[in-house]
Amino acid sequence: MDGGTGFPSGSDVLAHIFRRVQGNARRRLRLVCRHWRQVIDTRTATSLNSRAMTLVVTVERAYVFDDLSTERCSWEMTQWPGRFWDPTKVVGSCNGIICMCDTFGSILLHNPVNHEYLAVPSLPPRYRTGTPIWHQTYSFTHDQATGRYMVVHAPQSFGGQVMVFVLGEASWRDVAVPFPTHNFKDGFVTIDSTMYWAVEGKKGKKVIMSFELDGERAPSVVPLPSSTADDSWRLTEVLGRLAIVFRKEVWVMEQLRWSRWYSLRFWRPRNQPKWHDSQHLTRPHFALGSNRVLAWQWLPTGGGCALYQHAASNDTTKARRGTVDIGGSGQGTMVAKITTAYDTFQRFDYVQTMEQLRVYKCW
Repeated sequence: MDGGTGFPSGSDVLAHIFRRVQGNARRRLRLVCRHWRQVIDTRTATSLNSRAMTLVVTVERAYVFDDLSTERCSWEMTQWPGRFWDPTKVVGSCNGIICMCDTFGSILLHNPVNHEYLAVPSLPPRYRTGTPIWHQTYSFTHDQATGRYMVVHAPQSFGGQVMVFVLGEASWRDVAVPFPTHNFKDGFVTIDSTMYWAVEGKKGKKVIMSFELDGERAPSVVPLPSSTADDSWRLTEVLGRLAIVFRKEVWVMEQLRWSRWYSLRFWRPRNQPKWHDSQHLTRPHFALGSNRVLAWQWLPTGGGCALYQHAASNDTTKARRGTVDIGGSGQGTMVAKITTAYDTFQRFDYVQTMEQLRVYKCW
């Protein structure tokens, strides 16, 4: 209230209005002025991660789980574009918008809530070369500082530049990037407006490069955690942060420093046949909140796979978020069974939104 007069202050009125605006739109309103930014940051909930669901994608269809403890999907995307004759892969999901890529490298954005689709303009002809791993050459991100959605394409040869498409613009643009060697299998991640990728450094060892897509800073090398000598790792994203998954641990970047979040221990049950598949962390996303992870395993009877939820222990001597036992006595809690006949399986964080895609089309 304003000065005890009984009338609402300007900040009260703004907060009431902003609470009625969708979270991803509120982030753009933060850019109007310092007062609006303060009201939004202190009087409204701007984070969509607090209500994130689980999106599971197979070749045949996609499933969304609001509550994994029920073992039932909240809803199923029956009109999923990916079919066995043209398997569409998901590149990423930001604020309820799903970015997909087909076998020809074409990008399609989709909002399942309002059933909207938006086809992104094709890449320039010189970049449209055939590759079986098109989806690994793209990343999809939302820059919270500017409110922009961006699709980033790193050509397979990575010849000193990447292509960036900003929703709301008419065409792709070139961004010069040094260090052309790129290991697709090890991850290509864009967080906000900074991209990260793996390159082969001295003596054949991999290092991580970072580059801000606005071009204001030169590319830099992100040092690996100093306490590990394991050269088998992949990049991913954990709760909006850059992360590295090693064989036995997960490190997360916090305030420009690496922090060991999880210690991983994989076990095979004694009575399990050797031919039976063990559990694996879901890709590309595996974190469920701050102390739980999601793993998957092919069903021994065939026809699909099962999802298992694992909680980290309270023992933080080895890792900040604890140790996670996967398999063996740490079988975990089965939270879902997914029917699929193919070995393509992806898991993403997902939120529902009514944001309209057509407002971004200007080509």
